[in-house]
Amino acid sequence: DPRSIVTNGGALVIFWSWEDSALSYYAPPIGERDFKTPVGVLTRSAFIPGTPRAVSVTADGEALLWDTVDLPEVASTDRRATKLIKLHQGSIGHVDTIGSMLVTGASDGHVRFFDFDFRALAWFEDLDAGAVTSVSFAHAPNIEAKAAETDAGGGVGSLECPDFVVATANALIISCQASMFDELTPDERKGTLLVQGQDAAAHGLAAHPFLPRFAVTGYSGLLQLWDYAEKRLLYLRMFERLNGHSLAFSRDGRLIAVGFTSGLLKLLDATKLHEIASFAVSKACVTHIDFSACSNYLAAAAD
Repeated sequence: DPRSIVTNGGALVIFWSWEDSALSYYAPPIGERDFKTPVGVLTRSAFIPGTPRAVSVTADGEALLWDTVDLPEVASTDRRATKLIKLHQGSIGHVDTIGSMLVTGASDGHVRFFDFDFRALAWFEDLDAGAVTSVSFAHAPNIEAKAAETDAGGGVGSLECPDFVVATANALIISCQASMFDELTPDERKGTLLVQGQDAAAHGLAAHPFLPRFAVTGYSGLLQLWDYAEKRLLYLRMFERLNGHSLAFSRDGRLIAVGFTSGLLKLLDATKLHEIASFAVSKACVTHIDFSACSNYLAAAAD
């Protein structure tokens, strides 16, 4: 029904209807007495196509099913919470439908496919990319996503759905194919990394003196070297337990200096980010770095 809308806050779900150029709404109650257990903070909601039902997911990894009920005190179009079921071990940040399947992504890093009765059909649990925040499917109008079928031996059949990308809280975007579900090893079920961004504040930014490149670092401890002409990541370097704050290229483009909040300064090869030297400049954050015109000398300032 294109006139129906569902929205939710942390503790309330509202069903809206657009009729006669006006919006009307109904907010069904959610009571612990209905399920004999508290319902977690609501995160997302979605309609289940072809049915009057809807689903809301929670920060406790649960799904709350909304369905029409035949009660004299409610209208025939009103919905009530009828089922609460555990789907993930972490907060569910994404819920959607593709074909005849329900798709969820959660903070446990897993993407799972269910039929509309919440029976598990497929699961992608080896992405190893952090908490899932979004899942998006390729536009494939001629491909009908079908529920995986259980064969005579009790196994699960091949998943049929369009290719999809997964975004995570670690600033990663992973490309996935349905065929990954049939792979035997975890490495083959990780997907393909498309984008690796900064998952914390970026504080250091420096452009190469003559090549179309720039470097960026931040409080995630990640240093990235990008080619902005080709729009691609060239190299990256992760510094464990260190927060990058300042960056500078040498004037000849051969070196890059990285200053950290701990007062440490590292000198790296500007081509492949190999470490050349490390200095304890201060016990405070290195805020500024600059090379001399001849690139033989380096000055650093700290808080």
